[in-house]
Amino acid sequence: MSDFKISLQQIEIFLTVARCQSISTAAQKLYISQPAVSKWLHEMEDTLGKQLLIRTNRGISLSPDGEVLYADLHPVYHKFRVTLERLMMTEDTANHPGALHVGALHDPETIYSMYAFLGLANQLYPDLDISSELYSFQELREKLLYGELDLVFTFSTSETEPIEELDRMIMYSVDRFFWFPAEWNMPIENLTDLQFLSEKNLLLEMHGNNSALTTCRAHGFEPADVKYASSFLLLSYLISHGEGFTVWSRYCPETFKDRIRILPFLTTDGIPDTDIIAVWRKRDTSENLMKALEVARDPILHKPEKNPLQKGAKSRW
Repeated sequence: MSDFKISLQQIEIFLTVARCQSISTAAQKLYISQPAVSKWLHEMEDTLGKQLLIRTNRGISLSPDGEVLYADLHPVYHKFRVTLERLMMTEDTANHPGALHVGALHDPETIYSMYAFLGLANQLYPDLDISSELYSFQELREKLLYGELDLVFTFSTSETEPIEELDRMIMYSVDRFFWFPAEWNMPIENLTDLQFLSEKNLLLEMHGNNSALTTCRAHGFEPADVKYASSFLLLSYLISHGEGFTVWSRYCPETFKDRIRILPFLTTDGIPDTDIIAVWRKRDTSENLMKALEVARDPILHKPEKNPLQKGAKSRW
């Protein structure tokens, strides 16, 4: 193990190339040369003894080993980077009276809502110092309850039990879809029932997501089992490899979208609405949170655009 050397720079380069599916685009984002990116990637592959990328005239794609590494490593590296950034903050900076810490679920719908909020907050309160980050369901809740975040944007349904310490504001409702592997070869345009999903596993990121089960039952079937993934990226990877299906919003990670089929609900009867919500701690009465809630209540933030990705909502997938 003493000869096993993978640097943080190599990990960041690999994740950026995997996300961009282009060495030239990744090099631009990382502000290093294309030959340097290629060199670091080749050294990483040599160290691991695995081919991570498939290089063709049309660009870069991930090998099977590369997809596994990307899905597993991305959330770990992201959490590591956020932890380091938090440790590097001085106590004075962390507790600066003008600082507002905002988080969002790592999904284009919630990212759009957070970015729209940040844009409006910058217009109304240009001197307000705001930091923002993306997290999983569990991370958002923990960081909010422990005071590391002041305001978060996430999903909720009408059957979600509220947490006593938290208050929330509904921003707008979103459409939901079934995601399943393209390899199952189901003709979406001819589907009149979803019984084929009754033999498959329902994959979820958040424990206690009863709305997904409710949706399945409203369509007349029960999944074979319910299993959980540690991140949305890993969830997408598992679906793309035929491990099961899920219920999610419209937007799929670029890396896996060609192997995932998305089907609108066949019925809405008995299915609870799914909303984008802003959540904060009830006991927090700080001036910066009061400003944030004033911004969040602006009607313009409660009328979402048709496609959040076209309005600059970017993900680190």
